[in-house]
Amino acid sequence: MKKSLSIILVVVLVVGMGAFLSGCGQETEVEIVRIGDENGDWGYPTPHGHYLRGPGYLRMSFIFDTLIWKDENGFVSALAEDWEYDEEENCFIFELRDDVRWHDGEDFTAQDVAFTFDYLQKHPYPWANLDSVEKVELIDDYQVKVYLSQAHAPFLERVAGVMPILPEHIWAEVEEPAEFTGEEAVVGTGPYELLEYDQTQGSYHYAANQNYYGGEPIAEELMFVESSNPEMALQRGNINAAGVMAEAIPELEQQGFELITGNHFWAAKLMMNQHQEPFDQRKFRQALAYAIDREELVERGLRGYGIAGSQGLIAPESRWAAEDLPEYAYSPEKAKELIEELGYTMEDGIYTKGDQRLEFTLLSFEDRIPEIIKQNLAKVGIEIELRVLDTASLDARVDDWDFDLAMSGHGALGGDPMVLNQMILDDDPKSVRFEENQDLLDKLNQQLRIMDEDKRLEMVKEIQSIYAEEMPAVTLYYPEDYWAIDDTIDWFYTEGGVAIGIPLPLNKLSLIERDIN
Repeated sequence: MKKSLSIILVVVLVVGMGAFLSGCGQETEVEIVRIGDENGDWGYPTPHGHYLRGPGYLRMSFIFDTLIWKDENGFVSALAEDWEYDEEENCFIFELRDDVRWHDGEDFTAQDVAFTFDYLQKHPYPWANLDSVEKVELIDDYQVKVYLSQAHAPFLERVAGVMPILPEHIWAEVEEPAEFTGEEAVVGTGPYELLEYDQTQGSYHYAANQNYYGGEPIAEELMFVESSNPEMALQRGNINAAGVMAEAIPELEQQGFELITGNHFWAAKLMMNQHQEPFDQRKFRQALAYAIDREELVERGLRGYGIAGSQGLIAPESRWAAEDLPEYAYSPEKAKELIEELGYTMEDGIYTKGDQRLEFTLLSFEDRIPEIIKQNLAKVGIEIELRVLDTASLDARVDDWDFDLAMSGHGALGGDPMVLNQMILDDDPKSVRFEENQDLLDKLNQQLRIMDEDKRLEMVKEIQSIYAEEMPAVTLYYPEDYWAIDDTIDWFYTEGGVAIGIPLPLNKLSLIERDIN
């Protein structure tokens, strides 16, 4: 691995997509690309070191490749140049590339793939659930068969397209992967190698892998830097790309920045602690849904840059979205009716039952939207105290069930509907962890086994309907995601989102010079 590189500060932009310029390539003279990020640190960029949110996975993805990947149109080859499903044997067959080298110069082979499956079954990686994998058979140095214990519809997107392949010659002796750091820990096959990670500064510094099998990296160096005011940093030339607030768009456009936006594959949710009263009662959860004016959240809180949440959770433009769901149109009157049916009466403007007053603390990562929610709930006799926390602290409180209400959010709502299983059942702070409806549990399990897409779609729609009825969380809104970039390179939004559905335009293929002819 390279240990140091001189940094030449030039006002150039973010890497590009020569791959998508028909017939010709883009010049690869970009010295360094800087991407701004308001949060900064997303964990050490190894599979077990990064934080379990999309930006953390993306930081890791520049270093470690998967068997297959996605571009703006769907699946493309990565370490596997071809693949097929054998229904009779219930296995996936992968033909691997024979021209891949690890960053330390060692050859990549099928043995690394088999090792990775085995290692991640022993040391689970939350982004790739391998419960359905029965065994991996080596056919030769560049062909493997992955046998499944039962049909698993999301396998390509949620395993082959997300599981980072590890070098056996390094990881075979690693017993505590979450604690494994240093130069050997970040040896991958990806287009970039890690030069430096600074947790305190929230920065990541990468150098191009000049021997990358997938094409020539466009930028010699890549950096992610913490930026509390990305709009100002862009205007000063300190960064080349960043997510920006919608209200900054007119000024940035006037200054020549290109503004790009994707689909509504990220949702904000109002999480409820179902382990305490009255959130353990469906009728009360439904009352909260009626009490919150989601259209107001979009118009006032997002300045109109977004759409109101669907209570089936899946983004409305996804091919997996259900129609005709219970939508809980804003109705304070209906909310009060449901609360009173639970035995509460109004006292001094607050609903009360015995010694229980409807007074709760709402945790959030920001304060604009929660303030509107507080106003909405006050109209139906519920008093709210607001507390703003950083994302990591908020996730920790939710994970420990140490909260009343919490405003959280996540992406992956445009990809495979396995996201419903994860966001309903998984032991994850982004998940509602709801197991009170057996019919819902059965259907979630069944939908993963249906290989026929049309039949699976019908089951997924039924799941969304039950979820909307149970209301384990209120889907508040899907914001517009705006990114500002210079005029020299094209970023793109990935079909269904990067990997499991990350709704950010930071696909590593944007950084690679590829021939699409």
